[in-house]
Amino acid sequence: MIRKTLLIPGFLLGLGLTLVLCDPGFAQEEAPRETTEQPAIESEEDSEAKPEEEPTIKMPAPTPQKELKEEMLEKPEGEEPAGLASLDEAIKAQLAAESLKDLGKVIGHLKKAIKDGLPEADQEFAEDMLASTLVRRAELYLTAIRNFNPELAGQRDELLNARKLALEDLKESIDLRPEQSAVYFQMGRLLGLLPRERLAARKSFDLAFEYAKTQSEKVQALMARASLQPSVDLMMGDLDQAIEIDPKHVEAYRQRGVLHLRLAEIEEALADLQKATQLDPTQLETLELYGLALAQNDQLDVALKQLDAVVKQEPERVSSYLQRAKVHLAMEKPELALKDLDKAVKLAPEEPTVRLLRAELLQEMDRDDDALVELRALLELDPTIEQAVAMQVEIFVRNERIKKAIQSLEQYLQSVPKARPEFLLQLATLYRLEGRFQPAVNLYTRLHKLFPENPEILRSRGDLYVSEGRHEEAISDYRETLKRDAKDVGALNNLAWLLSTSPEDKLRDGKEAMGYALMAASETEYEQAFILSTLAATFAEQGDFEQAMRWMDRAMAVADDDLKTQLKEEKDLYEQKKPWREVKPGDPVQDKAKEKETKKTEESETKASESKEEPKETSPEKAETEEDSDVPVFPIPAGTPEETTES
Repeated sequence: MIRKTLLIPGFLLGLGLTLVLCDPGFAQEEAPRETTEQPAIESEEDSEAKPEEEPTIKMPAPTPQKELKEEMLEKPEGEEPAGLASLDEAIKAQLAAESLKDLGKVIGHLKKAIKDGLPEADQEFAEDMLASTLVRRAELYLTAIRNFNPELAGQRDELLNARKLALEDLKESIDLRPEQSAVYFQMGRLLGLLPRERLAARKSFDLAFEYAKTQSEKVQALMARASLQPSVDLMMGDLDQAIEIDPKHVEAYRQRGVLHLRLAEIEEALADLQKATQLDPTQLETLELYGLALAQNDQLDVALKQLDAVVKQEPERVSSYLQRAKVHLAMEKPELALKDLDKAVKLAPEEPTVRLLRAELLQEMDRDDDALVELRALLELDPTIEQAVAMQVEIFVRNERIKKAIQSLEQYLQSVPKARPEFLLQLATLYRLEGRFQPAVNLYTRLHKLFPENPEILRSRGDLYVSEGRHEEAISDYRETLKRDAKDVGALNNLAWLLSTSPEDKLRDGKEAMGYALMAASETEYEQAFILSTLAATFAEQGDFEQAMRWMDRAMAVADDDLKTQLKEEKDLYEQKKPWREVKPGDPVQDKAKEKETKKTEESETKASESKEEPKETSPEKAETEEDSDVPVFPIPAGTPEETTES
């Protein structure tokens, strides 16, 4: 049988169909093919002109997109390329393909067809079809990614996996057909999801711009690249170029206006946002931003009128109430701001941003109980919202409801096993305040396994061991701390104190202790009373009580009234030529002294653990699992209090 192949271009499915036509000369000699073959397509005119006694199938004229070559029209029987059957199967599967599984079958058939071999024209067609099908499957992954909530830890793995699969498909499509601007654009968006791959994302946007065929595609690539640029100048340059290409591009003006706002360049921001509103007066988001820019320019009344107009135009627009509430706050009208937020909550009761802002406002208005009600409602909707948990714990601690704060953190950590380590540190601090030694030690040990090079964790655990009289473990932790940070004042001071005052003879070493104490005193410029008293203790341990009393005089000169009482007790002991000895927990006199010494440390640690400062990106700690390296990892918060326990 002679096979004749005709490619119909993709006005049917955007891909094309392969038609196998039988030579009429062999119609009687060979049994008809099974239904796996595609039916012939013939014109009305051909059908009417065909004689009834001879069921000949007429071939349509070749399409301009695919010129048939003579060597493809006729091939001797038995030499049909093996890949044609798989190509036919791919085309049939494409007709009904909707899901990822369906598209996977199409891709499988196409790859087999290409591998088995095809005529030149069919090879090109199959590669085109494979490239477009890979993009289509990637788009389904992209749809799934858009539906993920990256703040939910439970969805993080699914998001990363969908991103990986989409990138693989897009890269394979590019390998087949390199000059696809839209594909490079999608790759850039996916790569840009992870900070460590932003350079690769920018390169993808470079290629999207290079292969762009329209002004719209060029502007789109520039604006996407601007959002990932490492400097403000480069960001501004991309947006300037986008506006130069399309002087009427509303979004470009809007983004540049937002950038000017970030830089506190209010006049420039107002100019860009005003231009954007003139180009498109219906763009409510731009009108809102323009109102905020007016507010930042201290034109509060004008800003309020602007936002009033937006609310009037669309009374159920939640963001308008949020922005107007901010203006009311700037005008020192918290009650009006709360009224706007009440309306926003009614419109979007499940929107976290609205409830968080309302809870924060209630907290600022000294309405802690109402703020807690708001936060409780939000956490019932989603117990993994860390801002809500942090605010709730802050309110509990401020009101000395430590048990409630602990309960809140415990519930959160059960819901989010891979929570940021700040929450573990804060919980450990609260356990310590409650006198729950073992749970606190367990948390510090867990953190140390995750972040073995972090000195604060070891020092904090050492402080905890000191409070329990476990001097040997504390000394070990302080030594390990100093291996990681030789200038950690807390570790230097506490190690020197234990080496000078521990009741266990095998642990004391006055000479070594003096070295650590001198370093701590130098780091604090000899202005911290409790560190100077530690230095005095090292001299006393070595029998030099004259030097010990001199340093005690210096310590008392810079000490506050609360500390002077204890320092006098130490000096009195040195006047009797007796060194200070730490007493294990249980002794009422020593416990009272310890309580005074540890109070400042605990307050400082609690304040540090409650800090809302963002971790610095320049020194992220590396998590234990490789999986965690695919997402931004938050370091243990810095800010170690210089005033440490002198037990």
